[in-house]
Amino acid sequence: MTKILIVDDEPLTVQQVRDLITGFGYNSKFALKPGYLFPLLEQEGFDLILLDINMPETDGITLLRQLKMHPEYQDIPVIMLTGMADDQLLADCLECGAADFINKPIRAIVLKARIRAALTKQGYIRKIEQQKEILEQQTEELKTYRKHLEDLVRERTAKLREEIDEHRRTEESLQNAYKELQNTQAQLVQSAKLASIGELASGMAHELNQPLTVIRMTAQITRRILLKNESDSDKLRKEIEMIEKNTGRMMNIINHLRIFSRQSQQELSPVNINEVIENCFLMIGEQLRLHSIEIRKKLNPDIPKITADANQLEQVFLNLLTNAKDAIEEKRTRSEPLSQNTERIEIITGVSEDRRSLEILFKDMGTGVSSENADRIFDPFFTTKAAGKGTGLGLSISHGIVTNHKGKIELAETGPAGTTFRIILPLEES
Repeated sequence: MTKILIVDDEPLTVQQVRDLITGFGYNSKFALKPGYLFPLLEQEGFDLILLDINMPETDGITLLRQLKMHPEYQDIPVIMLTGMADDQLLADCLECGAADFINKPIRAIVLKARIRAALTKQGYIRKIEQQKEILEQQTEELKTYRKHLEDLVRERTAKLREEIDEHRRTEESLQNAYKELQNTQAQLVQSAKLASIGELASGMAHELNQPLTVIRMTAQITRRILLKNESDSDKLRKEIEMIEKNTGRMMNIINHLRIFSRQSQQELSPVNINEVIENCFLMIGEQLRLHSIEIRKKLNPDIPKITADANQLEQVFLNLLTNAKDAIEEKRTRSEPLSQNTERIEIITGVSEDRRSLEILFKDMGTGVSSENADRIFDPFFTTKAAGKGTGLGLSISHGIVTNHKGKIELAETGPAGTTFRIILPLEES
């Protein structure tokens, strides 16, 4: 229960205030002499101090200064009691750190309101300090995890280089007819792995930088509020909610990255396809925004869940989104100007007419696929991208994943206006 200490040399005033405080539901103790203040504070803790200004031996303002200079007691809110209508005296109290003041004779409604306001303000200040500690801890964890990612990238890059060097040494013993083909294949595999790691690190940096910037600005605003000793609790609450929102966003991104990057066997469970699609934008959404590519989602909220591996399906969707982005980027390199309406990706989910399967469409406004390449896009190592930008494995791997789910992926439509891929996944029979 909240404990309040009353420091006043007038016994009648002390008894009156104690009776009122008890009626408010608080515990209280009192000190009739200023010299009893600090011994009582050493014996037990208090949540609030009511301190009379005009007392013999030591006046209330001197005691207030001593309290605010003491490292253990400086955070306890102090309400000054006075029977004098001296504005300068009250101003001095506030400058010395008083939370509020009450004129004598003391009225119950005023006493109750100002005690409640001082305790509420102190509660917000403590919550801010707690959030600050949590923020600092999460920031350190983020730095540690980022360093771990950087170390992992360096370690895997070094391992890839060792494997490539060994592969090249082995190729030297092969016939000249196969040497050029093997070198090309190794370079494609290397490019795919390094590009995947590089794009992931770049995307996460952009995704995390935005909430970190908001958190830093919010923390600076909160610090200024505290330094000015402002008592606007609504303003403090809004700043705290902003910190909570953005730290939550960072935790969601990091947790999703951990799940997505985990290597495991196929794990089947009930999956909401719309949620899998939304999760893709945790890692690629910022890249699409930076490339000024509009995303239009028409996700049917009533589609049923299917039994699938969400991680593998996300890999398929990410590959289609990446290919769509590259196709739009390639179209931008042409001489004819493009309108903003042609630089978008559209995703549609729904149930087939026979209600036996789900259909997911990925539409882009890119360059399209030529008729001579349309039949080869799912072949391993086949790519139409520039050298060093694609391995030709993305659609081949995606085809294998969808097939393992007893589904189908196909090129539904293509032309100068763009390309549409259709994925069909079976529903369980009811």
